[in-house]
Amino acid sequence: HEFSDSQFGHIFASGGSRESARKHLIIALKEMTVYGEIRTTVSYLARMLEMPDYVQNRVSTEWLDGLLANDTIALSSAGGPMRFINIVCGAVVKASSALNQLRTDATMALDYG
Repeated sequence: HEFSDSQFGHIFASGGSRESARKHLIIALKEMTVYGEIRTTVSYLARMLEMPDYVQNRVSTEWLDGLLANDTIALSSAGGPMRFINIVCGAVVKASSALNQLRTDATMALDYG
């Protein structure tokens, strides 16, 4: 697959049935936090496991390719901790820029006497 990277980990779930294991896996993915500088597919995988085709075991590599090609599973950038981090970073950048401008203005005022 053209968008695949090397695997860097596996997660397994067990249960008395496929359905039970699937539900355990969804819970594990939703509770998982991955720290790093790379984007992860944890949210995407949790949503994929909840899709009716996956629940009914009607999946194949073609099915997955179709999901990816059609952007079937939209990942909202408006939620979660990343939204808060993005807001804080934006505020810091704006505050820093404003502070630099105030410093420049004050220096110029002092230079003029």
